[in-house]
Amino acid sequence: MIRISFLFICVFAVFNSFAWKVAPSNIPTPSEKIRFDIKELCSSQYEGRLSGTNGEELSAKYIEKRFKTIGINGYKNKYQWAYNFKGGTTIGKDAYFKIANKSINIGQELIFLPYSNGNKMSGLAMPKVYEPNNVWLVPISTLNLNSTYSPQKLLYEFASKCVTKEASSILFLNDVDATQDLNMQGLENFTPIAIPVAFLNFKAYKEHIIPNLKSDWIDINASLGYESVSGVSNNVIACIDNKAPFYVIVASHYDHLGNMGVLYPGADYNASGVAAMLALAEQVKNYGLKRFNYLFVAFSGNEFDFQGARGFIQQNEFLNNSITGMINLEMVGRLDDKKQLYLTGVGSSPFWGSSIQKANTNFLLHIDSSGNGYNDIRLFYEKNIPVLNISSGYTQDYKRYTDTEDKMNYNGIVDIVNFTFKIIADIDRQTKLIFNQTNDNFKFLSKLKNDIGVLHDFSFNQNGCRVATTLPNSKADKAGIMSGDVILKIGSFTIIDIDDYVEALSKSTVGKEMTIVVKRNKVDYKIFLSLYKNSKNAIFNLIF
Repeated sequence: MIRISFLFICVFAVFNSFAWKVAPSNIPTPSEKIRFDIKELCSSQYEGRLSGTNGEELSAKYIEKRFKTIGINGYKNKYQWAYNFKGGTTIGKDAYFKIANKSINIGQELIFLPYSNGNKMSGLAMPKVYEPNNVWLVPISTLNLNSTYSPQKLLYEFASKCVTKEASSILFLNDVDATQDLNMQGLENFTPIAIPVAFLNFKAYKEHIIPNLKSDWIDINASLGYESVSGVSNNVIACIDNKAPFYVIVASHYDHLGNMGVLYPGADYNASGVAAMLALAEQVKNYGLKRFNYLFVAFSGNEFDFQGARGFIQQNEFLNNSITGMINLEMVGRLDDKKQLYLTGVGSSPFWGSSIQKANTNFLLHIDSSGNGYNDIRLFYEKNIPVLNISSGYTQDYKRYTDTEDKMNYNGIVDIVNFTFKIIADIDRQTKLIFNQTNDNFKFLSKLKNDIGVLHDFSFNQNGCRVATTLPNSKADKAGIMSGDVILKIGSFTIIDIDDYVEALSKSTVGKEMTIVVKRNKVDYKIFLSLYKNSKNAIFNLIF
């Protein structure tokens, strides 16, 4: 017993020195390696890493190259594991949109709607002049979008009727205000129609349509930007095979949102997680942990219902009973001055709690016991595998093009890697981890018929519901609700916990304005918004 304790203390002393080793000038430090990985994956050649695209393929090759550099073999002698991927669209490289010969920014000023078809939108047109076989410019003020809980459905139904009236294409004009704008996140998909359909946001309407209203016609000339994204995608897997009976999985997803007319680099979400996973792979190899086999997995398809993780599980069903635990790294790049670290899945094994306390020296920990999270861990938890997700938390840059490399806290990532490595080293001293069922917070959210579009911080244990982040283009986002806000009241309902939140929204009227009270930095704010109806095309599609 004395010998084991002595070895454990010595090993931990080595781990604690990881961030402070003085490397020769020609050997990059751990922080420099992490910085290089994130900058590389965020660069334009990887096109935002959308699943099924050339940018994702290049990303997979880069991660494979890094595994080889570290000196870890591919899983069963290969690194890239293909699975059939379905879903998604991306902007074509040659897409353009011009109004009166002035270029419009696709993805910001203008959105092509995903149910449209056809390659061209061109013609001489004016708002509310609806001629057969021409572009129809449709002001949304004529459609009364505020009268429905699903404005996008109303747009779709109107566009479908336009097809029967022989419109060659449709450009919806936001002539109301910026709260009616669309962006690439949260677009609802419907049965495809036969013509191109696009939506011009408010600022672009003012700049490009209003100045030309006194002209005889407005020249519209565009090439449809959407290309289908389906086919084969790849997880990238490396393995340290110690010929042991059980496996530890260390994972992160590497895909992101692609190029939507503007590049979505995905620095924190989730190039940071991939860089941290690669750093951990190097540590596990260098320190020779031997009791388990170690799989390091970079999942694709996270943005499309976790298709990469699903593919991995389907291809490795025989491994389920041999996996002792799964550690996932997601958004570890924005550690704040308080060193707040968010851990999900802690209740899925009694091991996690004790190991986390031993490993922690300087983090302010936020613990969520539930094995169901907003990421890949939920699929492994459903297979009765202990899971732990590690994150520095959501920010207002989540799933936005502002999630850039310059905002990363590289020393913070190194600290998180050290912390995670201590837990992995502790696993290597155990036998197979015990699995526990946990409370499922998602069952409460699944009851919601109405929603405002927030992700919840389930580690919050005080009165109210703390917002992890808002979903892009949601009611909450447009109303100004922010990460870290604590929802205290919805209408006449006082919010103590998630049950109260669900009850309040379920009993509120869709489309009717209500007051939400949030606490932000010790100050209470009143925010006014209306609900939209929850559906398959609403909150969970926005999340996943």
